[in-house]
Amino acid sequence: MIFSTAFEHKSLFAGASIILSVAGFIPYFRSILAGVTKPHICTWAIWSITMVIAFAAQISAGASFGAYHTGFSALICIFICLLAVQRGEKDIARIDLIYLACALLAIPIWLITNTALYAILIVLTIDILGFLPTIRKSIYKPHEENALAYFIAALSFAMAAMAIDHYSVTTAIYPLVIMMMNIALPVFLITQRRRLAR
Repeated sequence: MIFSTAFEHKSLFAGASIILSVAGFIPYFRSILAGVTKPHICTWAIWSITMVIAFAAQISAGASFGAYHTGFSALICIFICLLAVQRGEKDIARIDLIYLACALLAIPIWLITNTALYAILIVLTIDILGFLPTIRKSIYKPHEENALAYFIAALSFAMAAMAIDHYSVTTAIYPLVIMMMNIALPVFLITQRRRLAR
């Protein structure tokens, strides 16, 4: 009975995390089509790669329901990355390509070490680097990102953390750190908008 109740709670949190992902994606997608939001292709390419790796690592470490959100988020990242090819930020600096190359290097490192925790830590580092092209762009163009979508993403990662079946550093660190980054970015965007308005 206790197991059944815990199972139901985990599945509810997992469902809520995916619903929030969709809720955050819809306004982001609409603002891209409207030409307001211009996603940086390097950021979303990096996040596509790292989300796929994180999903596989979480599954291998027993995250269960908590990993479903990461897998779904990976699909969203891939879709936005494809949209960014046509409708995204075209200012790609050399440093952005270096971040992307680092993301690609995470795959052979994980295969060599065969350790899910190492993969998660590498992916987290690269994911944080993935924010940098968008932050660099947003210093001067903070209105070209949708702050609300990132706040909703933060909530979805919080729900995903609560849906984890087996808690460990490997399974929990990824959603918690990404949640914090998804709070920090919109705070930065709002701050920059107010600074430029003055």
